[in-house]
Amino acid sequence: MDAPFRFEPALRRFAIAAGFSLASMGNAVAQDGRFDTGFGANGRSYLLWGSAPAGAPVTDYAYASAVQPDGRVVLVGSISENDIYGGHRSIGVSRLLPDGSFDATFGDPVTPGQMVIHSSAFSSFAAYAVGLQSDGRILVVGEEFEFLSGSYMTAWRLTADGVLDAGYGNGGAASLARAANLGPDDRAWAVAIGNVRNGLPRDAALVAGSVRDGSGDGLRHGAVFMLDDAGAYVPAGSHLDVDGTRYYRVDLTSGSVAVASELYAFGACAEGVITRCYGAGYAVAGSPPRAIGVLVTLSTPDLPQEFLTSFAFDPATVNATPSVPTSVARDRRTGRVWVGGTVHPLGGTVDKMGVAAFLPSGPLDTSVLGGHGRAMIDFSIAPTFEGHAQANGIVVQRDGRVVLGGWFYWNTASDDARLAAVRIDAQATVDPTFGDFSASLPGVQAAQVPIGGLSAETRGMSLNFAGGEGLLLGGYTHDYSVPGAYYYTAFKLTGDLIFADDFD
Repeated sequence: MDAPFRFEPALRRFAIAAGFSLASMGNAVAQDGRFDTGFGANGRSYLLWGSAPAGAPVTDYAYASAVQPDGRVVLVGSISENDIYGGHRSIGVSRLLPDGSFDATFGDPVTPGQMVIHSSAFSSFAAYAVGLQSDGRILVVGEEFEFLSGSYMTAWRLTADGVLDAGYGNGGAASLARAANLGPDDRAWAVAIGNVRNGLPRDAALVAGSVRDGSGDGLRHGAVFMLDDAGAYVPAGSHLDVDGTRYYRVDLTSGSVAVASELYAFGACAEGVITRCYGAGYAVAGSPPRAIGVLVTLSTPDLPQEFLTSFAFDPATVNATPSVPTSVARDRRTGRVWVGGTVHPLGGTVDKMGVAAFLPSGPLDTSVLGGHGRAMIDFSIAPTFEGHAQANGIVVQRDGRVVLGGWFYWNTASDDARLAAVRIDAQATVDPTFGDFSASLPGVQAAQVPIGGLSAETRGMSLNFAGGEGLLLGGYTHDYSVPGAYYYTAFKLTGDLIFADDFD
């Protein structure tokens, strides 16, 4: 394993988009994006569940987070509680107080601040997204893999104090209906919750991800299902399965050949003459196959497709550069839709954070991001250090600036990744007032979780506004002192009081 990377004062260059240099922007007087010392240990909190079977390391991964109006933080993901044979996982839900400590009013009294949605000897669960309903109840969505029948998009609802809500769906869980004889291979990656502002039915859920079965072309397709506020399946969308299940499905072709797709992000819903929601994901097309970005615009209540486009984050190409969008956000002032993710330029050896902007009606917005509507953020320092980065979250402030959150690592040291965030304006110019990672690299915040005095691999998997005045990044960290051990983690960054939030 390579030693943890340490920045040296001589490292002055940090390439952004098409040649932007962070180093050339100088030092800021007042910076946002610092670690909030009132949260956890210097802005960092890591959570040890202690849930692994005897003799096995804890392998707990937090994939999603949400911040309640009162500042409490919800983390969800996959834990190793039942992973005795390498396939049995359960869902762990943690709630933290605004200071980063466990919320003792939530979950199991034996482990305050935590609760487990248990799988069985014949199943494995994972949570990839979380949404908050109007009365404080928590909707967790992901995958329910039943070894004998297949994998299903599933939503679980918890009460506000962290108990599985028996009145939701079937005993607290709503598996999106697809017949077992289809051999479904489905998973949910994202959820949008209806509220008074976005035009969706109050507390209803649009659950997005992908479906695959043996009854059609055998490909994975991006999909969106609808559930009402009681967890009942609502037929919506134009695709009709042979078993009668109706939902929205992404159908893309390359030439005349159908291609696989997946929706990793969904939401940014906006009420107007019609209510629009936006989904972002990827399609695998071409020869040899490559991933390209996809944006789909749907209107409610019946989920007709308004706009579907493929794109690449690389402004030098149309859609030839492998690009995987992972997150979506909407600027409520302009209606502009922002998408973040990762891109691997053809012929290159690095992965970059990617960002793209779209008009409310769907097309790329070429008035921003250098006239392309797309840009890349390169974490390389030539000629010595090759950066590999991924954005897993994106938020838009009230002033229009955009923050991308995720992780990066140098060269081949993937086990030395660090959580990272960067702020840009509408033209992809990095904001030097953000972060204090290094005087050599203004505009970036990055760190690992120190466990036992050692810096540890840390990956940011989600990004949220925190109380209107900061940022919350959720993810997981690797304990180097225990081989193979991973724990939930959360970071909080300070803000400048102009962050937007979902509760006003």
